[in-house]
Amino acid sequence: MVDEELTIWPAASDRHLHQQHRWAELTWSHPYNRIRRITIAIAAAEGALDSVTEEFYALGAAVEADDQLRATLSDPKLPVERRAQVVEDLLEGKASPTTVALASMVVLNGRGSAIPEISREVGRIVADEQDSVLAEARSAVALTDEQINRLAEALSTKLGRTVTVRNVVDPSVVGGVVTQIGDEVIDGTVRTRLNQLREAFWRRTSG
Repeated sequence: MVDEELTIWPAASDRHLHQQHRWAELTWSHPYNRIRRITIAIAAAEGALDSVTEEFYALGAAVEADDQLRATLSDPKLPVERRAQVVEDLLEGKASPTTVALASMVVLNGRGSAIPEISREVGRIVADEQDSVLAEARSAVALTDEQINRLAEALSTKLGRTVTVRNVVDPSVVGGVVTQIGDEVIDGTVRTRLNQLREAFWRRTSG
């Protein structure tokens, strides 16, 4: 059930900046640890929990990968409305109005640099509520839906639980995929395999 302070969330057809800012002042003044719950409650109320979670996660990955973007979103010298506009421009045509509005809320309240952490935690909480495990799969290029589904099935079989895979594009990954589930990292990249082969070779030659 959505908290009563969320009832002033504007209708999707009427989300003007001044309305967003007023809603933000009333809601986001609460302690930081309520942000994730509020985000999830709004997405659920809008009937778009899965899509908003996925889009918000992708935004978090984009901010995390771009130091300049992260610095811009936390730059106190820039008007907060300008920082919010940066996020809105970034998401234009790529995310739903609900996701755009929520991302703007975060930035309008001075928490733009925390978007990666917030999005990751939102993803984890949603997965938990769906009795699933969240896995982050980093790859140099975006995985196809088929590849994501295959990876999710393989991980589900290994863990004995349903796994939700969120793909993050990371140019530093050389071939293959680096998958993280909680604190466990499964590195299936070419670089890691070559390092393992090199170490095995030196062990044999030095033994």
